[in-house]
Amino acid sequence: MKKIMNEEDLNKELQKLRKQIEMLTAENRELNREKSSNKNANLLESDKKYRTLFKSSRDAIMMLAPPDWFFIAGNRSTLKMFRAKDEQEFISKEPWKLSPEYQPDGQLSSVKAKAMIEKAMKTGSHFFEWTHSRITGEDFPATVLLTRIKLEGKQLLQATVRDISKQKKTEEELENYRQHLEKLVAERTNELKESEEKFRTITENINLGIYRNTAGSKGRFIEVNPAFVKMFGFESKAELMNLTVSDLYEHPEDRKKYNELLTKDGFLKAKELSLKKKNGDIFIASIYAVAIKDENGEFQYFDGVIEDITEKKNMEIALKESEEKFRGLFENSTDIVFTLDLTGHITDVNRALENNTHYKRKEILGANIISLFSEGIGKNLIDAIESVGKTGKPVHDFLLDITRRNGEKLYWECSLILMKKDDKPCGFQGSLRDVTKRQEAELELLKHQDHLKLINSILRHDIANCFAVINSALNLYRRSHDITMLDEAVLQIKKGISLISKMKELEEYFISRSDLRKVDLVPMLKEIASQYSNLKTTIIGKATVLADEALESTFDNLFTNAFIHGKATEIEINITQENDHCRIIFADNGSGIADKIKTMIFEKAFKSGTTGNTGLGLYIVKKTIDRYGGSIEVDDNEPQGAKFIIELRCMK
Repeated sequence: MKKIMNEEDLNKELQKLRKQIEMLTAENRELNREKSSNKNANLLESDKKYRTLFKSSRDAIMMLAPPDWFFIAGNRSTLKMFRAKDEQEFISKEPWKLSPEYQPDGQLSSVKAKAMIEKAMKTGSHFFEWTHSRITGEDFPATVLLTRIKLEGKQLLQATVRDISKQKKTEEELENYRQHLEKLVAERTNELKESEEKFRTITENINLGIYRNTAGSKGRFIEVNPAFVKMFGFESKAELMNLTVSDLYEHPEDRKKYNELLTKDGFLKAKELSLKKKNGDIFIASIYAVAIKDENGEFQYFDGVIEDITEKKNMEIALKESEEKFRGLFENSTDIVFTLDLTGHITDVNRALENNTHYKRKEILGANIISLFSEGIGKNLIDAIESVGKTGKPVHDFLLDITRRNGEKLYWECSLILMKKDDKPCGFQGSLRDVTKRQEAELELLKHQDHLKLINSILRHDIANCFAVINSALNLYRRSHDITMLDEAVLQIKKGISLISKMKELEEYFISRSDLRKVDLVPMLKEIASQYSNLKTTIIGKATVLADEALESTFDNLFTNAFIHGKATEIEINITQENDHCRIIFADNGSGIADKIKTMIFEKAFKSGTTGNTGLGLYIVKKTIDRYGGSIEVDDNEPQGAKFIIELRCMK
């Protein structure tokens, strides 16, 4: 959340303005000593030039003038970039003198620079890379944007130059990195040539038994790895070579069955197979084998991988025996825990569902969970079921709302996982946790955030208006030396400080509560009117409305709109009340509002004419009135001007 400008920050701005006033006062004394009116005109011309040129920019910005296209000005970043001690030293250099004799493409800098200038003047702008030289002699790469501009009736070029030394260095580093990668690829290719031997090493050291044996109902071993020898309790491979494959089966007839499957399907995946060690001990194994054919298409031998799963099988038995223990946790969980089949029908649910929804367990079992509760549970749960069913990945903590049998709506966080049986999806398991209080708190927080965003908009807009008036007053003072303009600037500074204080109170008000309070319109409107001494203001009627501190900024925006944009000299405010509603007609005698923009003036960022500032003024007015549950419309005033009709709730 953005912070409102505090009093300390505004005091800093005040200090800057005071320094500006002191500078202007000193300049005024100097001007009084000057008798030449030409001097005055030159200063005004200089002011226009520097207002255009010296906007704060981290890029170097400079101006070039025809016909020779020499530099006529440069900002601070320009002086810093080219190591110039001051602007005079910089503009004494021709553009091509601040470049090496030749550019990287071999062209003379003096020739290519003029070509770039001609192209920019022809097309309006031109962007290109260039090698510049600092006054101290170092060359550096840069990007240049030449833009044709018209200033005081003259065609000039504005050049924006950006030092890209770091970028070029990065590109060079990337090229070095690419070459390094190519070297690594070449080295990796050589390593792959050695992979066959490494694979053999892995085969020799892996814990899984790997074997090759001949086809046939009994079969004989051709090759086995050390893990296979160890798994069956033999001392060496030679011992196994004297046995048939069926000798290692607890039931030798299984060998015949698996041989037939291998020759039929070309592969075999046996999950649980009873095998026999050298000492006669039986263990459970899983086998994956493939059948290999010879050049005549006859099955020649079988390759396979075998894993001893005895321990895993025993664990499964232990887990099955402990299922009843965990059933107690399932039943006594405070979260709702449920299982669904693949179509979304409830197959099991714990007691927590009865406690939280007031539905009976026997009513729930077999029902479709999506159609059982409110519409709020529908789409999110459908999306979750589809996602989990498609990807197999669990989905956690998505929000649902479930309506109790008595109509009360509760918010829940749901998690869902896929259940499998024999490696095939068989349904879903989920849980629901009541997060109603948390959700309500989050919604309340969002409401406060919206309020504070509005406060920020009001503050930024109104402070900008204050600064605009201060700037106008100081400019008028510079030209006319009318001391009342300084008084106007000080008045606007005080107004800005007061506004920050009020917005701070409003911020605290929104954080602590959301109710509106009683606001007496007449004293508030008189206070605002006192700040516009050039406006004759008449207030008819009275009322106390339901609003907050933002209402003052709302009417201040209407005064500003009438005075600055409408050039009004008179404002009349009529207040009428009927029961718990009141109507406020705010009418001025200004230039009015054109019919074609009446439907747009309350839109965010809408601006019209030369006096438009941020385009937030009437937008903020509309948003504030809406928040109060009121309305605002605009119409023509007779015989001239604009009229705003505002409806608000008020106290009887």
